[in-house]
Amino acid sequence: MSFGPPEVAEMLALPLPERADLARQLLRSLDGEIEGNFEVQWREELERRDADLREGRVQYIPVEDVIRDLQAELNARSHSS
Repeated sequence: MSFGPPEVAEMLALPLPERADLARQLLRSLDGEIEGNFEVQWREELERRDADLREGRVQYIPVEDVIRDLQAELNARSHSS
């Protein structure tokens, strides 16, 4: 099964609890395909990203802006093909 830009944009637009649930389901579906302790690695990554935001090393971009920009880029790509 493959997802195109509209389906991906729709999934990204889900409310946070639904996106988190989808992510958990996808991770569970990998059934041991990820090496090591993924939960610990993911927690460390989240903590690093949170620190980057709090300390101003990166800038927060609202999800609406990200989706809008992705849709515009995908539309531009599909029109240039």
